[in-house]
Amino acid sequence: MEKGHKSLNNFFLKTEFIGSYLNYEKIPKYFKPEVCFIGRSNVGKSSLINKLTRKKNIAKTSKTPGRTQSLNLFSVGEKIYLVDLPGYGYAKLSRKIKLELFKLINEYVVKRDNLKHIFLLVDGKVGLKKTDIDTINFFIEKILSFSIILTKIDKCSKNIIEKNTQLVLNIFKNYSYEDEILFFVSAKKNDGITNLQKKIYEIASK
Repeated sequence: MEKGHKSLNNFFLKTEFIGSYLNYEKIPKYFKPEVCFIGRSNVGKSSLINKLTRKKNIAKTSKTPGRTQSLNLFSVGEKIYLVDLPGYGYAKLSRKIKLELFKLINEYVVKRDNLKHIFLLVDGKVGLKKTDIDTINFFIEKILSFSIILTKIDKCSKNIIEKNTQLVLNIFKNYSYEDEILFFVSAKKNDGITNLQKKIYEIASK
């Protein structure tokens, strides 16, 4: 189990929930850097934020997919903001809600000037779905800085992790991309959390 660095943990412990927003225009404008987390419903975004911040319930988790239908904003260490975006790909949501969520996500990632990096979460066992690939291609087209996080690796065999890692890397073969592409995490077992904390702290310190 990864214990993490005390100074990093202390930094992330200074996390406060700012608010939930259904409309891009309602999101407060700040001049500090932001990073956001995006992914299919039930991929583990809220659980990951709870692990990063060392707070059990600062981000509300649910076993029911599609529960996060707003943009949730958190302040970390008074230096950076974390943004939990609504999950996508949940078939049971109405068409109206899907369109509203798509509009909120699209406006945020395209218009937010102080958004410095996007973390796209992919279930390590399930691997990339078409919606994930479409999202990656959209980020590349818009020249957005992003990384991919394979989640729930504690539930994956070594072969599955290697297979899904290769599928991700194959997408980037035809692109020149300098950012660190892949992170591997388990919110349940704490694996990979420190590496992700370091990346976010690095962005906050620039």
